[in-house]
Amino acid sequence: MFDAFTILVILSAVPLLLGLQFLYFWLRDRHAHWLGGMAALFLLGAVSMVLFAVRGRISDFVSIGISNCLLFAAFGLAWQAMRSFVGRPVILWPVVGAVILWLALCTQPVFLSDLTLRVMVSSVIVGAFSLLCAFELWRGREEGLPSLVPAVIVLTSYGVLTLARIPMAPFVPFPFGAQPMEPGWLAAATLLVLAHLSFLTLLVVSMTKERKEVKQRDAALSDPLTGVLNRRAFALRNLEEQALRPAGARALSLLMLDLDHFKSINDRFGHGVGDKVLTKFAEIAERTIRPTDRIYRVGGEEFCCLLPGAGVNEASIVAERLRKAFATVEFIVDGELLRSTVSIGISSARNGEVSLDRLQAEADAALYRAKASGRNCVIIAEGAELAEDQTATPGPAVPQRRHTLRIGAARRS
Repeated sequence: MFDAFTILVILSAVPLLLGLQFLYFWLRDRHAHWLGGMAALFLLGAVSMVLFAVRGRISDFVSIGISNCLLFAAFGLAWQAMRSFVGRPVILWPVVGAVILWLALCTQPVFLSDLTLRVMVSSVIVGAFSLLCAFELWRGREEGLPSLVPAVIVLTSYGVLTLARIPMAPFVPFPFGAQPMEPGWLAAATLLVLAHLSFLTLLVVSMTKERKEVKQRDAALSDPLTGVLNRRAFALRNLEEQALRPAGARALSLLMLDLDHFKSINDRFGHGVGDKVLTKFAEIAERTIRPTDRIYRVGGEEFCCLLPGAGVNEASIVAERLRKAFATVEFIVDGELLRSTVSIGISSARNGEVSLDRLQAEADAALYRAKASGRNCVIIAEGAELAEDQTATPGPAVPQRRHTLRIGAARRS
């Protein structure tokens, strides 16, 4: 069986290697600040273990006071890493406060000589930071990363086990308690610590990779100008509907939307102004439709909107609300007034027997009729019957007041 010193060396070497690994990952991706925090956790923890391992060869203030300060700083920075991961600001004063409190206590000979008291205080600090790490990650659970909940469980487990040292301190050997250290107890504690650190390393790396995959997928399915979903996303949704929407499914409506006279806006004011008009329309559309609806940009100035669960009545209400909201917007371009409108075609199916391709074709035909009818209007596809929607969900109310946006643009010659 290994002696205590060998076990402590192992307990120092593993965090050192993990810390170097996280440092490498962070240097390759400086925007992933949480990787730097994890590197600090392991590297400071490794130094802390080294100082504790050579106790007796250096002063107690260093092997106990400074060693634990580094450990508290490590877990405090891990907490900040988790805050960074979920997009929350860094707050260092609790970390600095814990370090100062420990140093102040270590100046007192009574505290420095009382292992039971030291175990209790250090357990409170480390356990609290561990649980705060778990809490911060839990707050980001809506992101839906598969490895996030397991990471919360690992951090919670470590925090609870650390806090469990408090009632055990007077009765069991160090490091679980404050009785004289025994190699068997130290080996068991080392296995627990290394198991938690190993799982945490795997899960943090996995969460980072999962987030990158989500961002890449979102970027591939998003229109870079307006931020709404793109034609590829609509095609994928079409495939999903074909595979998953059985006959007899609930109603589904589709809006085809086209900005009126958009080519003349580009020709007269330039593509920069046209882009701003498109962006503003997408912003209004996302604010106007229901939370369950999805808007897609499928062409230059052409959009479509899927309304699951909406019959033709409710689709008409949403379409008219969007048309009116966009008509209230005015653009001032170099002192000249610019207004834009939208024409909308609607198709609807009250069951799963109509494919999304057919709905799109019918909505396109209705859109052409809207264009032929003078534009800035909503036309329902032929054959769609008006009926009372029993499952209608009210959309957000949009105040019908005029909005003016000033845009500077160089005129085309």
